[in-house]
Amino acid sequence: MIRSSNIKKDETGFTLIELMVTVSLIIVFVSMAVTYNRTADQQIALYREQGKLVNTFYQARSLAITTFNRSAQSLDACGYGIHIASSTSLTLFKDLPDPLNNNQCKDYASLVPSSIYTGSEEDVNSIPLEDITISQICGGSICRNVVDNPIDVLFTPPNPSVFSNISFPIVISLHAPSVSPDLNITINQFGQISVQ
Repeated sequence: MIRSSNIKKDETGFTLIELMVTVSLIIVFVSMAVTYNRTADQQIALYREQGKLVNTFYQARSLAITTFNRSAQSLDACGYGIHIASSTSLTLFKDLPDPLNNNQCKDYASLVPSSIYTGSEEDVNSIPLEDITISQICGGSICRNVVDNPIDVLFTPPNPSVFSNISFPIVISLHAPSVSPDLNITINQFGQISVQ
């Protein structure tokens, strides 16, 4: 005998509450991933810009050392330096001999210059920077914004000697939004460049 029974099918599917919880969790995880990705991108950009700045300092120092082997007749630069006047670009420049002083190089050891960079006629190369803020660190805190007070660092042969319109050691801080900690570049009076 065949028995007839009511076979109850399992009810499948999600309730409205289950769907809302699932969608909410997906939104939370996606927003966390997007935020983390933006922070990682900004940190990579900060390291990239630090690399540009450090390479430009090394280039200026190397160019200054090569000027030492030139004769006085072929001297077209007394040294090479970096001029930082904004967070969007920096300038590699050559310090030109003084035409008013028989084309002799300036004696920065006896001067306390407010600015070493004298203008675009000294420009060798302009390097664009992106998405960072540059400032000077004094005693552990920011003491100078480059927009208000440009930073000049000049390397002169033979050692190289280093001259600047700011006090030594020169600590330049690079900051990107949402990235911590800031990156620092330190230059001492003997031309040593270190990265922190």
